[in-house]
Amino acid sequence: IGVTRISALSLDRGQNGGGYRKRGGQKVLTAGLALSVSHRQTQRGRMANLVLDDRSGRIEVTLFAETYETYRDLLAGDRVLVVAGGLSYDEFRGGLTVRADQVMEFEQARGIYAGFLRLRVGSDPKQRLDAEAFSDELAQILGTYRDGNCRVQLSYRGPGAGGTMILGDEWRVQPTDELLRRLEKLLGPGNLEVVYTRPVNPGEWRSPGAANSDAKPARPVAL
Repeated sequence: IGVTRISALSLDRGQNGGGYRKRGGQKVLTAGLALSVSHRQTQRGRMANLVLDDRSGRIEVTLFAETYETYRDLLAGDRVLVVAGGLSYDEFRGGLTVRADQVMEFEQARGIYAGFLRLRVGSDPKQRLDAEAFSDELAQILGTYRDGNCRVQLSYRGPGAGGTMILGDEWRVQPTDELLRRLEKLLGPGNLEVVYTRPVNPGEWRSPGAANSDAKPARPVAL
């Protein structure tokens, strides 16, 4: 999806080779699970601090004034967030920190930037459904999440046969967390893949809950 893992975030070294720049302001895009969120009132207005964890590392993110007011409804623990902002070194905390400019739920980012869902059929021995039963259950699951922008691709591999098919536009879906859970349960582990057609671009973000329906398709990019 184009975000940088927290463990890979870094600033340029100082000109004399000693330590990080104090105020890098280097623009970064990262994501993680909000482990903790704290809100407080300051002389300049409300602000919040949150700690993001992506299993590779943790980083503190700060939202000030207008940014806080814009995204405060998204600031809750146990929520996966995508954050765009300036990376700098905090001497008081002794580590890197991000001053957020924009925040989006990961599920919303997936809905905007996912090009298609790749469903692998016939490769898992745990798939015991016959063709008709599989088609009925798949249609029932996909039908619940239609009217989205994400295409569905079926990739079949069986004894002596194989092929790929893209379902029609009427089967475009909203790739929500719940849909992915249901599809993985039907297909078995490792048989569902979200393919992103382009990296996240914070310049396209509008406001919390707004989707970019004018996005144009592009060639897939590596995850």
